Amino acid sequence: MTKYSSLILIFIFSLLVTGTTSADAFRDSLEKGSMGDTRLVINLASKHVGSEGVWFKGEFTAFNESNYGIGLEQDINRAGTVSLVGGLYDDSFTTTAFYAGAAGRKWLNKNVALGVTGAFASSKGYNERGYSRFGLVPIFAGVLTLTTGTYGVNLSYTPVGLISKEVDGIYALQLTMKIK
Repeated sequence: MTKYSSLILIFIFSLLVTGTTSADAFRDSLEKGSMGDTRLVINLASKHVGSEGVWFKGEFTAFNESNYGIGLEQDINRAGTVSLVGGLYDDSFTTTAFYAGAAGRKWLNKNVALGVTGAFASSKGYNERGYSRFGLVPIFAGVLTLTTGTYGVNLSYTPVGLISKEVDGIYALQLTMKIK
């Protein structure tokens, strides 16, 4: 599988899973005057697949697997199928990264959802190593969400091989808590 076929599969999967567009969900929310839930997102850990680290300027740097961070996720519709995401975390190189983007999910029942997230991240670590273009790194992830309603867990997989030759992908773990 080429790196571009992975991107195409993620795009097709996102269209099938979300069942609605961000624009439609946002328009519906504005018309009805109702946004969905707001969640605090706590980044806990990651596991890089395919490599333990990278060589940079003649020195080996092991990947940071404790990607602690904090963010917010705001559903833009009551159904919770489309949301905006943003926050900061310790990236793979232990520098602070900022991210912002959107997520779509398809609820299989009231506690389980499959979805995708698309975002842009920026950090000194990414920029120094040449992963970013114009200071931004695109991030695409497939996400499994498990929730009790108030508390949740997001398990995600990002096919990093799309932007880097050093690692195939990253598994990540996030805890969520509804705050509104």
